[in-house]
Amino acid sequence: MKTIDILKSIIGGLDGAKMHLFHSIICERQGFTKLSKKMREEYDEEMEDVATMTRRILDLGGNLDIKIESYPLYYDVEQMIREEAKMQSKAVDEFLTMLKEANDMDPVTQDILTEYIAAEEEHLRWLESQVKMIDTIGLQNYLVTQI
Repeated sequence: MKTIDILKSIIGGLDGAKMHLFHSIICERQGFTKLSKKMREEYDEEMEDVATMTRRILDLGGNLDIKIESYPLYYDVEQMIREEAKMQSKAVDEFLTMLKEANDMDPVTQDILTEYIAAEEEHLRWLESQVKMIDTIGLQNYLVTQI
C-alpha cells in the first residue's frame, strides 16, 4: 500500500471523529459531563490529526479524493463505550497492518503515523478500562463516576 493511500484511508476513518463529537453531546445532555469532556477531547485530537494528514498528503503531491466512512451513534452509554472499544481495537489493528505494509513510507510520514497510532492505542486502553470498570462496579455505579 502506498503512503498517500494509507493517509487517505486513515483520514476517511477519522470521520468517525464526528461520532466522538455527537457522543460528547449525547453524554452532556444525559448529565455525564466527565464522559462528555473526554469524548470532546478525542474529537479535538482527531480533527488535529485530520489536518496533519491532509497537509502531508498535499506535501507529498497527492490529492484529497478521500472516501469518508459512516459511523453509528449510540444513546446508551454502556453500548457507546463497548462499541467504540470494539471499533477502536479493529482500527488499531488495521493501522498497524497498513504501517507494516507501506512500501514507500518516508521518515516524516512514518513519524506522523507512528505518533498517531500511539495515540489511538492510548485511547483504546482508556476505552478498555471503561469497559472493565462497568463490568467490575456495574453500570449505575460507573455512571455516577461520570457526572
